[in-house]
Amino acid sequence: MEAASYSIGANASITGPVKIGDYWACSGGFSTEDFGDPIPDNVQRSQVETVKSVFARCRPTRTVQPDECLTIGWLKHDVERLSRRGYISRGAVLVAASEMGINILPIFGEDGPADEGFAPVTAYICINRRDVDRLLREVRA
Repeated sequence: MEAASYSIGANASITGPVKIGDYWACSGGFSTEDFGDPIPDNVQRSQVETVKSVFARCRPTRTVQPDECLTIGWLKHDVERLSRRGYISRGAVLVAASEMGINILPIFGEDGPADEGFAPVTAYICINRRDVDRLLREVRA
């Protein structure tokens, strides 16, 4: 499955929702502001840098095979385990991937394609799953 690369520019100031491609990201992941829902807290720069330090040890991929372990939710938990720095938001994973030029593939609800105005509910992040698994094994050893 081909993924698009969304970029916001490295070290962008994060004082509100962040535009990634056609969508807005906040601490909860993709924001649904345009669809009437409130925007959660802003993405924290320290969390973005933590995610980037983990992703820097993984190879990016151009495509992704749909796998729940490569979604922002699963990856945030992996980064929390690897960094041992506590909570990491889904938005921090999105922003870090975007700043590093890692491909992001938005995922929409079952009945919500992008061309009908639906917001993405999550995203696949195009990093090598084997690299993440290797890092997790090293932490456990």
